[in-house]
Parts: sequence; structure tokens; C-alpha cells
Amino acid sequence: MEKENIRAEDVDIDAMTELERQRLEEELQDVEDKRFEEAMEDINQEIAETPELQRLSEHLMMDITPEGLRIQIVDQDGRSMFAIGSADMYPFMNELLAKVATVIKDMPNVISIRGHTDGTQYAPGARYNNWDLSSDRAQSSRRAITEAGYPEDKIQNVVGKADRDHLIPEDPNSAQNRRISIILLRDQLTRTQPASIEELQEKINNNALNFDVPSNNNDNNNSAEEEQRETVPVIIRRSPQQNSNTSSNSNTEREEPRTQDRSNNNTDTRNNDDGQQNTAPVILEDSFIPQEPRRRVLEFP
Repeated sequence: MEKENIRAEDVDIDAMTELERQRLEEELQDVEDKRFEEAMEDINQEIAETPELQRLSEHLMMDITPEGLRIQIVDQDGRSMFAIGSADMYPFMNELLAKVATVIKDMPNVISIRGHTDGTQYAPGARYNNWDLSSDRAQSSRRAITEAGYPEDKIQNVVGKADRDHLIPEDPNSAQNRRISIILLRDQLTRTQPASIEELQEKINNNALNFDVPSNNNDNNNSAEEEQRETVPVIIRRSPQQNSNTSSNSNTEREEPRTQDRSNNNTDTRNNDDGQQNTAPVILEDSFIPQEPRRRVLEFP
């Protein structure tokens, strides 16, 4: 059979480079997903090993979304994370955030911290509202995880979402809509420009976990080949799973309605970090569009 000669000018180098980039992007996402799954298991284990936190596992929800690993600490009927209408968190919330910080602080991904409220509104004309409350609670959560050792420079943004992104859309006043979300953002979302092939390969090598790969006793003659393979990250690919729909029973107890003034002049009089009073907290805007989870959701008891 006559060999087909391929001329150098017939090879589209740019197209081949882009295909390789796309392959490495997918490989990096697989590695990130594996790390995210390991982090979920580690957080669950940390809580299971802390007797005083075991009963609080129902407040913790974790899943993998297009943005990355989403860790949510949600209110439940009869138990809130923060004092009513306030950014002052209860001790159990502080402990939960410390456990989360312990697990994720060494991961390479930066995080986004987001505060959410339920649909209960403040009185018309109030100078402090759900935007302020959700922003202040997100900032309180930021302070809690940094005090627990999480690096400040790995926080991408701190966002107040108010009542614009409910966990239970069909029940705006559900206690579970009041929550703090910590998202470990995928590397691709935080880049200012496309990564080169070399940069992507380095990111994969830095992110890849050391898996135990069974050895084949019959392949003793291929030891040199096996040594070469050890330098390549081992990627375990799994089939996607469908997310389970979050359900919520009708609430019998909710956070006290915020239709009454919490102070005589309807302003927030809590002090900021400098000891000065806040009268108009800064409203932070989200830099990422929330998307629905896509796959591999792990649920813990």
C-alpha cells in the first residue's frame, strides 16, 4: 500500500493547538471535580467527628455546579445561623465555617462568598434592607473563615444577593432561602486570558491527586513504560449523575418578619471593623451568573 505523504503546509497548527487546549481544559475540569468530591467527603468527615456538630449536618448542602464546588449553610425551621435581622452569627455557625475553612484552605481554587435572605421585606422606606443584610452576613462569614486560617488573598469576592436567588423558589419565605454560599470557583472562570497548553498542563499536574493504581504482575517487562506513566496525572472518569430536586416541607416557624423597624431611625447602627457606625453599607454586585448544578451531586446523611 502506498503511503500518503503529508506536507507540512497542509497541517493546520492553530487548529491542532486549539484542539489540544480543549482536551486539556476538559482534563483540568475532571481533575477539579475529583478534588471537589474529595473536599465534600472531608468536610462531611470533619463534622461527623465533632459530636457537637453532628446534629447540624442538615444545615450543610454541597454540590458541584458549572461554577465549581458550592458549599451552602442554610437555615432550618426553628434554627437560624444569625440573630434575627442581624449579621451576628451564632457559635455553631462559626464552628461550621471553621471546619469548612480547614478543608478548603489548601485547595488552589479561589472562592466567592455569597449571602442570601428569604423573601420577607423590611418596612417601606427603611434605610436598611435585604441587600444590606445579605451583604453584612457574607462579610461576617468572610471574617469567620479568615480567622480560622483561610487566606484572605484567595477570596475572589464577597456578595450580597438579597432575595434574588432563592434555594426554594416556590416558597420565597422558606427558612432554607436564608443561607451562606461558599463557591470554590473553577480555574477557567477566574482567568483574565486563555491559558496556554503549557500552563494548562502545569495546572493539571498541580491539581491532580495521587490515586492508587493497581499494578499488573504480568507486565514486569514494561517497567520502563510504567515509570513514564507515573509522571502523568491519572484521571478517573465517571458517568454523570442527575441532581436530586431539593424539597421542603411547609414551614411552621420562620425568622421573625422584618416589616418592623429594628431601631428608632430605621438605620443600621452596628459598628464596622474600624469601630465607626455603619449607616449605608456598601452593596456588592455578583460577578458570576448563577447556574444550575450539572452533575455528580453527593448527598450526605
